[in-house]
Amino acid sequence: MEMETIAINRSRPAETLPRGTWLERNFYRLLVAIAVAGLIPGVVFGSSQFVSFDGWWHLFIATQDRWLILLGEWKGIAHPPLFYPLLRFVAALSHSLLMIRSIGIVCGGVSSVVIGIVAAKIYRCKASALLAAAAYTFAWSIIEMNCDVRAYPLALLFVLLAFNAFLDWTADPANAHAGRAIVRFTVYSLLALLSEYYVIFFLAGCLGLLVLRALLRPAFRAAFLNSLRVDLEALAVLRRFPVDLVPGLFRISNDHPGAGSALSSAIHLGRKIAARSRRVPALKPRERDGLLYAVPH
Repeated sequence: MEMETIAINRSRPAETLPRGTWLERNFYRLLVAIAVAGLIPGVVFGSSQFVSFDGWWHLFIATQDRWLILLGEWKGIAHPPLFYPLLRFVAALSHSLLMIRSIGIVCGGVSSVVIGIVAAKIYRCKASALLAAAAYTFAWSIIEMNCDVRAYPLALLFVLLAFNAFLDWTADPANAHAGRAIVRFTVYSLLALLSEYYVIFFLAGCLGLLVLRALLRPAFRAAFLNSLRVDLEALAVLRRFPVDLVPGLFRISNDHPGAGSALSSAIHLGRKIAARSRRVPALKPRERDGLLYAVPH
């Protein structure tokens, strides 16, 4: 009887893990559907509403005959330069109202998806994240901003991407993927600053949140300080690469030990980064009051 029971159990398929609710399984589909639906009022409004004076002014600067003239015009305004090459490329395709507004409309649609992803990391329920994405997407002020020929939608998109990377980084600084999150945060923040200068307030808020969390949570403070120390060591090694490693590539001889020392430093650094998660207690996310917290195992 026992052997028969074992044979029956082996013949049954292995039980799979629960796949979650219908809302969790279709979260990204619903999020993309909200973003696509949000493009409809943007396209309707953008193809009929007149362009403001500032919009035509930005278009005039972006469509100068020569890049040197564009640079001269840009020096006289109080905006970063990233938006103007993009607007110049779009205007080369067409000068229709919808085309010159396409940068803001597309950035607004992508921002709807990103804000839903960010909300899903903060709220307990996926429905709250979808509600936040829908409220953002169909807010009239957001639709009007996306249809304006300005760099605000572009800067806001990079801010949301940077904040998403900031959440991934601070969730567990000792994680092996924390370095990638830092790189993403740095790149998106730089692109946001190249779009609008007001992004400096967002960076100040991130710094304040980081300091506050480090003061209130000892486990996070220990993981963060260790991660910061390893990252500073990585920067120090990379700073020596142009001096030590590059000459060694052109002088393969024994009288130049620089390449060997840099290579040894890189190997030693890689071992430190690989062992980082073993030196610091790993953090796991815990939900409380709808927010994510990192606590030791």
